[in-house]
Amino acid sequence: GTGPFVTVNIQSTRENLPAVLSLADEVLQHPAFDSTEFSTFIDQQISQLEAQSKEPTTLAILGIQRAVARYPKGDPRYTGTLDEDMAALKALTVPRVRQAYRDFCGAGAGQIAVVGDFDMTAVRAQLDTMLEGWKTRAPYTPMVSRMFPVQGSRERINTPGKANAMFVAGTTFPMTDHDTDYAAMQLANYMLG
Repeated sequence: GTGPFVTVNIQSTRENLPAVLSLADEVLQHPAFDSTEFSTFIDQQISQLEAQSKEPTTLAILGIQRAVARYPKGDPRYTGTLDEDMAALKALTVPRVRQAYRDFCGAGAGQIAVVGDFDMTAVRAQLDTMLEGWKTRAPYTPMVSRMFPVQGSRERINTPGKANAMFVAGTTFPMTDHDTDYAAMQLANYMLG
């Protein structure tokens, strides 16, 4: 998952699904957080950010995100600069990640969808048993989105040596997935790219 989400996607045959669910349960409730793997992951993430730091597409998208969703630093929805993101990654430690996982990950507020050829009664019973005592320490509180006023502006980001260019535009307006026009706006957003 990313951000405040933990997601698990599983593909399995009917006969192997119980064993795969048991493995997912083990990984979710007793993650290893191996320090060597952790260091490798952090190094890979920093390398990716460094590689993106001169890419017009990355810089344009980051610029528009920072302009239209100006959550304060410390808010999980804050959009940092690439340098801030690299510094945050470098500051992470395995004990800190373990503590955050213990505090915020659990089955108290989530959704499960199982699709395909499976025994619904058996899968439901297995999931109930697996997730029964797995609770977060911190109470679940949904994040309420805020709208920020956006002033029209033009920003040029110079990326010397790059042949391609990128144009991004954005605005904000009050709409939720409960609005009658939400599906139409999702489609329009997709069609416009």
